Amino acid sequence: MPIPPAQTPAGFQEVALVGQVGGRVQAVAVSGPYAYVGVGPRLVVFDVSDPSEPTVAGRSEVLPDVVRDLKVVGNYAYMVGGYGDFRVIDVSDPAAPLEVGTVSTAAFPVALDVAGNYAYVADRGYGLRVIDVSDPTAPLEVGLYNPTELIEDAVVAGNYAYAFGHYAPNRTLHILDLTDPANPAEVTVNDLPGLPVQAVVAGNYLYLAFVTLGLRIFDISDPTFPTEVGAFTAVEFTSDVAIVGDYAYLAASDDGLRIVNVADPTTPFETGFAVVENGAGILAAAANVAYVVAVDSNIHFFDVTNPYAPAEVGFHSETGDVWDVAISGEYAFATADQNGLRVIDVSQLTDPVEIGYQDAMTEPRGIAVSGTYAYVAEQESGLHIMDVSDPSTPVEVGFYEVSGYAEAVSISGTHAYVADSGGGMRIVDVANPAAPVEVGFYPTPGSARDVTIKGNLAYLAAGGIHIVDISNPAVPQQVSFYAASGSPWSLVVVDDFVYAANGYDGLCIVDVSIPANPVEIECYDNDSHVRDVAVAGDYAYVAYDFLGLHVIDVSDPAVPVEVGYYYTPSYAWRVAVHDGYVFLTAGSGGLLILRYTGDDPKIYLPFTPRMN
Repeated sequence: MPIPPAQTPAGFQEVALVGQVGGRVQAVAVSGPYAYVGVGPRLVVFDVSDPSEPTVAGRSEVLPDVVRDLKVVGNYAYMVGGYGDFRVIDVSDPAAPLEVGTVSTAAFPVALDVAGNYAYVADRGYGLRVIDVSDPTAPLEVGLYNPTELIEDAVVAGNYAYAFGHYAPNRTLHILDLTDPANPAEVTVNDLPGLPVQAVVAGNYLYLAFVTLGLRIFDISDPTFPTEVGAFTAVEFTSDVAIVGDYAYLAASDDGLRIVNVADPTTPFETGFAVVENGAGILAAAANVAYVVAVDSNIHFFDVTNPYAPAEVGFHSETGDVWDVAISGEYAFATADQNGLRVIDVSQLTDPVEIGYQDAMTEPRGIAVSGTYAYVAEQESGLHIMDVSDPSTPVEVGFYEVSGYAEAVSISGTHAYVADSGGGMRIVDVANPAAPVEVGFYPTPGSARDVTIKGNLAYLAAGGIHIVDISNPAVPQQVSFYAASGSPWSLVVVDDFVYAANGYDGLCIVDVSIPANPVEIECYDNDSHVRDVAVAGDYAYVAYDFLGLHVIDVSDPAVPVEVGYYYTPSYAWRVAVHDGYVFLTAGSGGLLILRYTGDDPKIYLPFTPRMN
């Protein structure tokens, strides 16, 4: 496979980013005929001039952070991500969004608002930051409000900011005077009846959505004395709110879109309702269209011309949080939390494209592919068997229910070996994919998290490492048990060694040349949580949760040495290696395609003495 050019954002050493696809949708804004959506670590621009046929107009390069909030003003999108950065993206050409400015903040920026020449960034435990964006290419932090409470969101109207936190004990509304943006002055701090999630100011009213208290409306004509004047409480769980004209649009995370008439803020009442599969997460509204992002990251477009009868007119499927991945030929088969099986064409590694999906599963975890079938372990149900002979249209053809929580699956011959959490290891005959039958069972005292097969032996991660003889799948027999120092999350067997992702105890290498007598060789620990490992050649590729991918030289298993790393936009979950490329699932950051470059030929320029 030819080596494509690679992008290399900050936070890497000897590992290059080749491609990326998918991720969680956590932010959406609408301006004119375009919707601007944060999809994992990218800004994606949709042409929504025809909401019934939304099309991707352009997308940014991969950013170091997952996009958590964004606002669009004029030709610029202002965004914050989870790793401490405020970014400015020029969207004057929607087909080619381009980052032009950035400011690093101290902590964990999660939300922002933009008013005039200033952006106001909610930076959790580091307060509300004021950033001068009069020159978008050179944003500059000029002010800070830092109370003892967490500030997790803020909305600005006129000379005032209304800031609050999302989680207990942040039940207070902070009203700040921004007459001098460099010195935001606290006007008043008000107790709130519950946990707020989103706020909008329209006219003299503050519309505040609460997690379990619905929509509360406050008169802020006197900002020093906000007064609750109305409420709509006929909704159980609220996650977002938008106001357009006389209507409030609520995202109800337990059901869908709620439309509330607020022409008289003292007596709001519901006019319309629309079900959103898996519940509504966030939304934006403009003119006669509501853009609703479901909890599973799929985007629903509703015509709200008649607020009494909202009608879904368009839909766009997004990958969402990617959990596990298996590679077969030119396709990556990935499981996505709440979003089933996703099929991604990786024939062009720099531009992977999702081409098909089957989204009936809500908690898919491990996946294995053999021939024209994909086998998916779904936590609360069991083993799903998908015919992927047409990758664009995966079809479920068989299912086997397990008693525990299916975490992982491995295929050998005509048998599927399922790590069933508290239910041990289930051995399922899949010779007839349409009628899988359990033929064997191996109990484990610990939670079975992963399983891999080599020859007639199964290696099971379950409170340690179980080595099981499966020469007769109907009667699996324990060969040995190695009580690892921690509790392995996953493992892989290469030659005579087991490489176990051992949580906070690191990457543990165990000699299994004598299966009845496994011997630990070494544990490599870098003070982080190891989630998964894949081995190819002399290298172990290790998923280290929030520390991303680390490459360990294991040519001498007794002396593992780190030789490279890549910090991911979100937690690193699972890893696979195929043809020299690393496929890393990063949860809300989607699927990353990486390449270790440490073995690339180095070019050294000749030294030429400087002549005076």
